Amino acid sequence: MESLNFSFANGRFEILGFPDAVKAVALTRQEGKFLADLALHQADLEFALNCLEGINRHPTDAFIQQALWRSAVSHFVKCFSSGARRFLQPNQVLKGQPELALWAFNYIKELRNKHIAHDDNSLSQSIPGAIINNGTKKFKIEKVFALPIHADTLMTENYSNLKLLCDVVLAWVVSQFDLECGRITAALEKTSHNDLMRRSEPSFSIAKIEDIGISRSA
Repeated sequence: MESLNFSFANGRFEILGFPDAVKAVALTRQEGKFLADLALHQADLEFALNCLEGINRHPTDAFIQQALWRSAVSHFVKCFSSGARRFLQPNQVLKGQPELALWAFNYIKELRNKHIAHDDNSLSQSIPGAIINNGTKKFKIEKVFALPIHADTLMTENYSNLKLLCDVVLAWVVSQFDLECGRITAALEKTSHNDLMRRSEPSFSIAKIEDIGISRSA
């Protein structure tokens, strides 16, 4: 999967680096849905890897490290979560990997689902209590409190496992993207040049604030 240089102005895409090109045309949803989903998976996995690399650039800032760690976990697991795009299947993506890989995947997934994205296990606890004085005052309660306690999950083993998982899954996504490009190319080559030129150009809708709670269709 190679990166493309493009610009977007006046509602039109311009793909750079192809001097013989005359037009960029859109793929139908049926033709390009899986390809588009793979591209989004790649973006999330690369973001997760960049977060992991960023942790090493801030060795003395625990807050930044935690923020990057939680973001890396979230963006990795996002690729395997249901939504508008086709989610990845761990048994398919990790096929041929050591058995430990699937165990590590399930651990990272539960870490995200039951601790980072939701508060559902003992990794986060809050201990309520009250401080009682020695009885020499008119009141007995010095302070009512609750102490939030969070387990530290950013440890060498977890970091290494997530890094390896991101690398393996990204390699699979890139290989599938290239295969899908080849399949689409072969299909389009069977279409006449005139029919290809009659296709509409790629377009996208600018996100609006009211779209925040609406699932997209593609």
